[in-house]
Amino acid sequence: MARIEIELSDELHNALKELGISTSELLTDAARAEIRRRSLLDETDRYLEEITQRVGDPTPEGLARSQALALRILNRSTGKVSL
Repeated sequence: MARIEIELSDELHNALKELGISTSELLTDAARAEIRRRSLLDETDRYLEEITQRVGDPTPEGLARSQALALRILNRSTGKVSL
């Protein structure tokens, strides 16, 4: 297993110690999550490229409709009222 050295502010280090959080486990979990996040973003980019090759670029009207739908979904999930 590789060993690395990181620097944390005293404040952050003390807060982790007070909460009983292992810095090593935290960093390992965070690294795994970031690797997965980037992998999923790459997969999304590949999928979108494949779809674009099949059906072409979205029209301005299609983009406007999708943006409006996304805003409605966002507003519903955050409890904001659409006007």
